[in-house]
Amino acid sequence: MTFLQAFLRHLISFAPALLVLCVLASFVSTQSVLGQLDAMDAPVPMGLSMQMIFEDILGTLLPFTLVFGVGLLLGLLGAALAERFIPNPWGAIHAAAGFTAVLATLIIMEAAFGIIPIAGARSAAGMFWISTGGALAGLIYLRIARREQDTGDD
Repeated sequence: MTFLQAFLRHLISFAPALLVLCVLASFVSTQSVLGQLDAMDAPVPMGLSMQMIFEDILGTLLPFTLVFGVGLLLGLLGAALAERFIPNPWGAIHAAAGFTAVLATLIIMEAAFGIIPIAGARSAAGMFWISTGGALAGLIYLRIARREQDTGDD
């Protein structure tokens, strides 16, 4: 396999994983805001809440891709290095790397800005669920990368 083929295989694996992470992070953030509005006795009708979800996903896709993309890339590079020394048949390393990468990204944003700019991550529960999206992204990446590797070795 050439360098270009390997690079494309990893890119093809990384893009959907990052997309899932960004959509889940946006969804969690929107649900957090909707929950806070509901707690203040200002419930949002179902149609409007669905509109908010879709508009937030579209509006946050680019910034989340840039912010979480860097963190997830570093985390998955670390997972690839760790996988050379530790067996990883079920993807635990990649899941842990995705979770940790997103959590570290959120903590770094809080340290840099004094507040987490993502509303849904300002609570421990929101931070946990967005980081869990990172774990899922790590597993998606690994699944696609292994499938591409299996079909590309012919």
